Amino acid sequence: METDLIDSKQLPNDISTADKCVCKLLAIKSVKKQSRTEEDKAQKIFSISIVISGLRCLLSYVIFPFILPIIGFAGSFTPYIGLIIGIVALIFDVIGMRRFFVAQHKMRWMISVIYLGVMTLVVILIALDLTKIISKI
Repeated sequence: METDLIDSKQLPNDISTADKCVCKLLAIKSVKKQSRTEEDKAQKIFSISIVISGLRCLLSYVIFPFILPIIGFAGSFTPYIGLIIGIVALIFDVIGMRRFFVAQHKMRWMISVIYLGVMTLVVILIALDLTKIISKI
């Protein structure tokens, strides 16, 4: 029975050194031979993680500062919600990036740049939330 997993220590020679380094960084033990199913799974998790990260930004830049005060519902709980959603967004971003590299998706490097940009913004928002939380202690 043939498996679709390839051990990362025995990656084929056509896998670049950069791919091998990212696989180590993301703790990927094995990659799958490229298939349409794996590409579809990678694209689905990409969509989910980008939506969650977008939700985090929407909350930070629109809902919390403008909408909640207009309807008279602004509280000190917003940094906590932002922190939780930010952490969830980062987890999904890492899962998504891993999925692209496991699948050896042809667009994995371009998508990784997008992920890193989104993750940078989310980390900044998390730092701002932590600053607000710590300043209230």
